[in-house]
Amino acid sequence: MSSPEDEKKKTQAQQQKQEDSTTATQPEEKTQPPSTSQSVPSAPISKPVTSTSVAKPVTSTPIGRPTTSPVSAAVAKPASTLTNPPIKPTVPQKPQESKQDISRRNFLKLVAIAGGVIMVGSFGQLFPFLQGSVGQASATTQVIQDISTGAPIKTSDIPVNGFKIFIWPRTGNPAVDADSFRQCVVIHLPPGLTAPSSVSAVDPATNDIFIAFSRVCVHLWCLWNYIAADKRMECPCHGSQYVPGTGQYPSFPPATDQPPGMAVAGPASLQTPPNNMAPIVKLSIASDGTISATQLIGQVGCGQKC
Repeated sequence: MSSPEDEKKKTQAQQQKQEDSTTATQPEEKTQPPSTSQSVPSAPISKPVTSTSVAKPVTSTPIGRPTTSPVSAAVAKPASTLTNPPIKPTVPQKPQESKQDISRRNFLKLVAIAGGVIMVGSFGQLFPFLQGSVGQASATTQVIQDISTGAPIKTSDIPVNGFKIFIWPRTGNPAVDADSFRQCVVIHLPPGLTAPSSVSAVDPATNDIFIAFSRVCVHLWCLWNYIAADKRMECPCHGSQYVPGTGQYPSFPPATDQPPGMAVAGPASLQTPPNNMAPIVKLSIASDGTISATQLIGQVGCGQKC
């Protein structure tokens, strides 16, 4: 049997247990809001800060550079264009010339200029010939003179199938008259050869025919010679041959019946017209037999029909 004290403790424990169960089953009473009449201010209840995004690391601005705002950074030019000027291309310097090089160059320039002046002066005298205007350059008819003696040439001075060399047109200047482009040859045609009256002259005393040509070969401008035995003008440089008149050439058939001045052999004969005929110097014969040159037919060094 339990003692009265134990019974009392047991009874208290049961009562405590019943109170606890009763407290657990009853709903919590709602907390009444504070009266508006009270002037005690209540502190706002702050919500807990919940962060769902991960914070970006803070980047520090390098020391020494100014911090620019996004707007100024977008407008501002790159720092390299503001601080670094454009690099100019370097021009290589010309090597310095020595006094010897300069003097040599000046000497060569002087030689070239002098050569040009001499060339222009030489060819300037030939201008009427190269233009085929010797007749116009000669204001009056000139009596032809023997190149050796300077005496006027007459028909009686030239035997049949013979020739004489003369200068035409003469200028009176020995240096100019010595030019080979002014040399001409008058030929006393042998029997059997003829020439049209438009390019020849007839001696009124004998009715013999005389004809004259420029002595310059139309191939490479050498001076040809009249070979009486062949009845042809022959160039010693490359063998070009010309006929003085039209007729029969039994020893050289290609020359037969060719017009006066036609190239019949050598490189000149292979050239195309008008570069295959020797230019003709038109003549006139006075009653005393004195021969004069009046006009050039063609161009010296070019041909009879240039």
